[in-house]
Amino acid sequence: MVKNDYNWGKKYHIFILIIALVSFMIFTIVSYSSWVQLVCFAAFLPIIKHMQFVYLVKDEKMLDPELKKLALSTFLLSLLFCFCYVYFL
Repeated sequence: MVKNDYNWGKKYHIFILIIALVSFMIFTIVSYSSWVQLVCFAAFLPIIKHMQFVYLVKDEKMLDPELKKLALSTFLLSLLFCFCYVYFL
């Protein structure tokens, strides 16, 4: 975001998160074998809430606490993904 402006950085961040969500959905559809695999999508609720916050915020300093929330949400997603695919496949 240093070379480009703040609005470009917000759009890029949201674009990357949407690509991750779509990729995750495609993988789940292709490898679907049980409804338990869909539990992983619960971790996307805080990530979607984060995307809404990033889109609506005007002050860059308001984004600092969001990094911790996004990191914890991503960690939760990885734990749920591992739990669902390792133990229930």
